[in-house]
Amino acid sequence: MEDPVYVKILEEKSRWKKAFHFVGQLSVVLGIVAIVVNLFLALDERDLAREERAANKFFREQADFRAMYDDVIKNRYSTEKLVEAISEILDKGYSVAGFDLSRTSTSNLIGLSGQNLYAINFNESTLDDSNLSNSDLTRSSFQEAFIHKINFSNALLIITDFREANLSYTDFSKANLGKAILDDSDQYNIQYTESEMIETSSTNATYDNVDFFKAYLAEADFSQVTVKSSALLEIEIEESVFRFSSFDSSDLNGARITNSDFYGSKLSSCSFVGASVTSSDFSDATLKNITFDQADLTDTSFSFTSFANVNFGSANLDNARIFGALFIGCDLSSVSNLKQESVDRAFGSHSTKLPNYINRPKNWNQSDGESSDQWVDFESEKNLNKKIAN
Repeated sequence: MEDPVYVKILEEKSRWKKAFHFVGQLSVVLGIVAIVVNLFLALDERDLAREERAANKFFREQADFRAMYDDVIKNRYSTEKLVEAISEILDKGYSVAGFDLSRTSTSNLIGLSGQNLYAINFNESTLDDSNLSNSDLTRSSFQEAFIHKINFSNALLIITDFREANLSYTDFSKANLGKAILDDSDQYNIQYTESEMIETSSTNATYDNVDFFKAYLAEADFSQVTVKSSALLEIEIEESVFRFSSFDSSDLNGARITNSDFYGSKLSSCSFVGASVTSSDFSDATLKNITFDQADLTDTSFSFTSFANVNFGSANLDNARIFGALFIGCDLSSVSNLKQESVDRAFGSHSTKLPNYINRPKNWNQSDGESSDQWVDFESEKNLNKKIAN
């Protein structure tokens, strides 16, 4: 049997051994912690130094930018110096977004293509011969500006304001003009090829010699617009308003017009060959020297519309409404789906040709003048009844 005292000594020795072992492990851990803490402190100092350098650079750049911006403002009325000041800003990688360049004159601006020009103000300015293609001009303003030979192709012009602007020889090809404002603008020789105009407003604007080839208009307001000598080939118009608009000597061959309002419009010497004009309203309109050959006019209203020298060719008039319409010198001989009851409720002169499957009503044997007088009396009575009803 072992001596109890000896056993106790062994146990005490074991406890001390374990204590020393624990202290040794703790020292190692504390050493590692110290190393990690020192490492983090070193990294933190390095980060602070980097942040301080970045802050100093930022403030230097801010001061630099401010000086250049002040240079722009100082030289805003000197075309050459203003262009130099803007070019210097762009060369250093800064943006001119939000700049107020109203009432300035700029020409041959270089380096603006593809730039962020958000909310820039060019009101009452003159811009000439510059490339702004692929730029973001969202919410920018060009009110009452004179714009000549500017390339806006592929640009973002969302909610951009061109009210009362005068534009000439300018390219908007493939530009996005969603919710842009073009009211009362005067435009000559402009390219809108494949541009997008959703919820765009262009009331009272004038378009002379403008190309809308394959442009897309949806929910746009072009009320009282004037379109002259323009090409609207294969244009697509959906749910848009052209009330009391005027189209003269313009080409709409292959156009796709759906659910759109042309009430009270005047169209002269225009071509709609192969066009699709469906579920739209041309009532109370005046159409003169128009070609509708191969056009689809399904579900479109021409009620109370005046037609003069209109060639319908092989147009499809399925469910087209011509109540109270007047036809003088028109050719309907080859149209399809014209209804007898529709012809009976319309007015026409002896100079208008009807299809073989339609019986000519008696009032369609009158002279052009007699038919016109009869229709005018009918229109006057209609308008009088409308006033009484209101």
